[in-house]
Amino acid sequence: LSATTAGAAASAIARALSLDPSCGEAWHHAGDLVLEGDPARAIGYYQRALELDPALDVSRRAMAAAHEMLDRFGDAETELSLGEIARPDRPWWRQTRARVELARRNYTAAAEMLGTDPTADAMPMVWLVGRIVPAAMTSQIEEARKSAVGLTERYPGFCEGQAVLAALEWDSAGNAKGRSLGNMLLVVAAIV
Repeated sequence: LSATTAGAAASAIARALSLDPSCGEAWHHAGDLVLEGDPARAIGYYQRALELDPALDVSRRAMAAAHEMLDRFGDAETELSLGEIARPDRPWWRQTRARVELARRNYTAAAEMLGTDPTADAMPMVWLVGRIVPAAMTSQIEEARKSAVGLTERYPGFCEGQAVLAALEWDSAGNAKGRSLGNMLLVVAAIV
């Protein structure tokens, strides 16, 4: 989990699985490692994780995300329903459903799901996805910009929020301000 490169992480996960192939969490992390590049393969790892540890409901969320990436929205909804039946107390079911709605371009539905989400203020990504993206995608640029300002004031280190604010400033004819915010992100990225 603390590996500095994907290769080192893959090597560590492979070693962990060679030592204990019955560790569901290791299979889950293997899925996380390949999710962005090969979501179909990741689904297999998440399924194996659940076979070994049915209580690992985060694998259902991850499978739903992988299905969403593959435009298999019905399969994503099935995984979310199964996960929510097992653990209705998890906040991420609604959040992942909203992600599926965004992928379907149902921006209003996503906004309705997350607009009242009690975790939105405490989780910058939920704030971004639930309040800013739907507003921007439905041409409510000024509303999205104001929300992005609030997000970046509260979470100044949240790079995704800064990047979206830069784009919204650019779209609001604030080209110089948008460029300035974008340049600051590049400076911070070069330092890190």
